[in-house]
Amino acid sequence: MPQLEDELGDILEKARDGKSWSQKDLAQSADIALDDIRRMENYELTAR
Repeated sequence: MPQLEDELGDILEKARDGKSWSQKDLAQSADIALDDIRRMENYELTAR
């Protein structure tokens, strides 16, 4: 299986930057807890 260039945290951050969104903006739009967004971007929350 090919390796991804970016991890989920990188992808989220780049997508937010592209839309000029804060983590709070993304959390509200996606209906995900702000702390979960922070943890995903910092590789502290991963899929099981």
